[in-house]
Amino acid sequence: MARVGYVYIMTNKCKTVLYIGVTNNLQRRVSEHKRHMNKNSFTDRYNLEYCIYYEVVMPFYAAIKREKELKKWRREKKVALINKVNPRWEEVGVAAAGPLLPPPPPTSPLLPQAGATSHSELRAAQRGTSGVPNRSDRGANAGRRGGDDAIAYEC
Repeated sequence: MARVGYVYIMTNKCKTVLYIGVTNNLQRRVSEHKRHMNKNSFTDRYNLEYCIYYEVVMPFYAAIKREKELKKWRREKKVALINKVNPRWEEVGVAAAGPLLPPPPPTSPLLPQAGATSHSELRAAQRGTSGVPNRSDRGANAGRRGGDDAIAYEC
């Protein structure tokens, strides 16, 4: 029997940072992210605690291949993938301590994005309808790097 793999996308409270990972146990892995088990990791530093997308892939080596494929995508393409199955970017897959929900359907139609046809039109439509903040929504600390005050803005 082939091992199952999960490719998942995590985000933070403000939905400004995306992380793509792969695991053989989604519930355990998301729980580890939420509890900041790996100190100083990317997900710990950026407070990525919300699983907003996942795929079930078999066999496991195909899940690793899919993760590498998604990591090469531009943000706009990742956002479009998430919006296909989760346009409100709500947490999916794992409730606080609940069971794994069924995977999103692989052929879900893309919800209408105000008649967008090109990547730039799609992105503009997403800014207005998806609830995903753009860089200008980050406040006075936009673009700053460094200490804790770099993310001291409210969503």
